[in-house]
Amino acid sequence: MKKLICAALILALLPVTAFAAEDSAAAAEKLGRYGIMTGGADGELRLGDSLTRAEAAKLLCAAGRFVNETETDIPDVPKEHWARPYVLAAIGHGLMELREDGNFSPEADVSNEEMVKMLVILLGWREGAEQHGGFPAGYTSIAAILGITQGLKLKPGAAATRGDAAVMLANALDVPVEVAEFDAEQNIMTLAPSETLREILKNRAGV
Repeated sequence: MKKLICAALILALLPVTAFAAEDSAAAAEKLGRYGIMTGGADGELRLGDSLTRAEAAKLLCAAGRFVNETETDIPDVPKEHWARPYVLAAIGHGLMELREDGNFSPEADVSNEEMVKMLVILLGWREGAEQHGGFPAGYTSIAAILGITQGLKLKPGAAATRGDAAVMLANALDVPVEVAEFDAEQNIMTLAPSETLREILKNRAGV
């Protein structure tokens, strides 16, 4: 018989490593060891800057080790755009979407809620978030339960900073990928044990 666990208790079951908001530099350094956050051409991490959609696509693809397998015409992300492979991969894996006009808006800021949603999807918890109310409340709730936003005070509707994105990603390293699904009563139903994102990255890197 499958064991049902209240969502409020899942925190006690997940080995989540938390970073305080002021530890964004430490989080970025940890991500750098996995090749997830490496800074710009000048090596600067710009942790206080807003995170753009193009930058978010690169971070997510680096974390998921996603590569582009399709070609799509995106007017504002031409073939010579540095982020095109990441944008196509992020779209192809369901992490991001084009605007209604077919553009991607690569330089537009990513909101805190959008970054949270993308990380929840990256970790395989989309279904649970949708069952908990969808975007943004369901994704925000699941992110809090999993510990993705632990240590942060994110302002609703505000642009995500690169530093806060680094903390969320670093927290996400120790979240089991696709560890559970939700039943009709919004309880988490445990399934087979799953690797964390950190373990997956280490295994793929052979370290």
